[in-house]
Amino acid sequence: MTAPVLDVRRLLDPPDEPPGTPDIRGDGHEQLTVLLSDASAKAWRAAARCTGDTLTDTVNRALQVYAYLVDTQDRGGDILTRKLPAAAEATVLRFS
Repeated sequence: MTAPVLDVRRLLDPPDEPPGTPDIRGDGHEQLTVLLSDASAKAWRAAARCTGDTLTDTVNRALQVYAYLVDTQDRGGDILTRKLPAAAEATVLRFS
């Protein structure tokens, strides 16, 4: 069974902004400065180590995944996780 593929572009170009709306820098990128908690900084570095992605790529992917998860929940969907493939119970994630 093949899982559906998500096209996150519809999440990244909100309806009030036409697709391809220029960003602040004008080069398809925006610079972001954030202050991470200790736990978030550890998770960020651990994710980058696990995937082999750069820290920047890790943030980019995380934001896209978070946008998808919040959009799914906002539309009434559930986000389920299962720790082991054969586990009988799934955990429902909630974002508030």
